[in-house]
Amino acid sequence: MYDLIIKNGLVVSPSSTVKFDVAIQGKKIVGLGTYDEKEAVRTINAEGKYVMPGVIEAHMHRLWQELMR
Repeated sequence: MYDLIIKNGLVVSPSSTVKFDVAIQGKKIVGLGTYDEKEAVRTINAEGKYVMPGVIEAHMHRLWQELMR
């Protein structure tokens, strides 16, 4: 069982944006894909929201703008 699943978010990477769920165990991202809400202690519905796994500091937006070109 996962600690947290962030469901239905638009997962952003430098190369694409894909609708995925993000599974988290402890303080680590352990998977991207499609997960059932019953697989986690807590679930967040991120429908219509951008999810940026691994992005720690929001002030990195300039770097992301360069990567997304």
